[in-house]
Amino acid sequence: MNKKLVYTLSLLLFFFSSTSIAETMHTVSNGETLSTIALHYFGKSSEWKKIADYNNLQNPNALRIGQKIRIPSAGETRVNTPSANIPPTRISTTLPSVSSSVINSAPDPVVQELMLVDASGEIELTRAGNRITISPGSRIKAGDTIRTNAFARALFSGMGGERYAIGPLSIIALKEISSSYADRRIIIRIDQGELDLVAPETPFMTRYSIETPTGNINTRFGSFLMNVTPPDKTAISVYDGEIIASAPRGDVNVKAGEGLVMRTLELPQSAAALPQEPGISIEPALTSIIVAAAARKDQKILFDIFRDRDMQRHTVRRQVNTDGMGVAISRFELPAGSYWIACRSLSEEGLSSRFVMQGPVTLKLP
Repeated sequence: MNKKLVYTLSLLLFFFSSTSIAETMHTVSNGETLSTIALHYFGKSSEWKKIADYNNLQNPNALRIGQKIRIPSAGETRVNTPSANIPPTRISTTLPSVSSSVINSAPDPVVQELMLVDASGEIELTRAGNRITISPGSRIKAGDTIRTNAFARALFSGMGGERYAIGPLSIIALKEISSSYADRRIIIRIDQGELDLVAPETPFMTRYSIETPTGNINTRFGSFLMNVTPPDKTAISVYDGEIIASAPRGDVNVKAGEGLVMRTLELPQSAAALPQEPGISIEPALTSIIVAAAARKDQKILFDIFRDRDMQRHTVRRQVNTDGMGVAISRFELPAGSYWIACRSLSEEGLSSRFVMQGPVTLKLP
């Protein structure tokens, strides 16, 4: 075999060996982002763009669990122009050590916004000391403060599909809402009032942090209702997912179907079961709607009447105690129109069952 043939075979062997190791398939798992994947393969989270460009990802934030992505090179690959005197390329399987400077080289967070979907009553938005009038479609930014009056409600949506429902007499500040290729962060401060948050589970490392006068609530996803009564009481009712309540004197895990009351100067309580959901019966009359709720005896029942299914156009709220048979009955005098009736049970400490809703109930006055 002559030297020319040996040289040609060497070139072919080098080419196929280098290209076979130049690409690795990676399956996306729960919680992974391009930054964490780049950190694993290259030792630098800042190399996320190389993976995004290599896979033609239009939205690098939209990875799916189980998605296959190609890694352009795994480890340190040295590719040079081959010659007869150059040995085969060596591949290092040892990842470089990760330092704080590497971690801090991740892309800067991208500022996001919330959008007002629906609203009723008087809502005041303060931005940089100025009062701004808002309406459905308005954008809410970090640093904004929202105040609602006694009959107002506001519904906001986020970029991750989450929904924030703010109840009457609430003061809520959006401190941070940002996204990077490593995570999403939403930080909200609620000084008083009611916040109903529904956050879907996503493959991203999403973190919701709700600050209150009595401590902080942290979660990745789920559904829960918060009622803050200044200066020192916060009641949290968890319907889905799990939260960590961080009070000044200890942390408590609260799972779905449980609730917790936090007070500033008290040791944190254990999570307690939520009140039983009431059963309701509705009877429309000529000029009124009669609502009966069945629960435990001596139970507080909260009735809310709305003009829409999304519970934004609030008409009336009334609290009634059940009798010795566990039944609460209330009559609502209302003008002609269609109504949705929402009902929930309340504990002595203010924990809430899920809403039970029926509607539409239509009144046609003679």
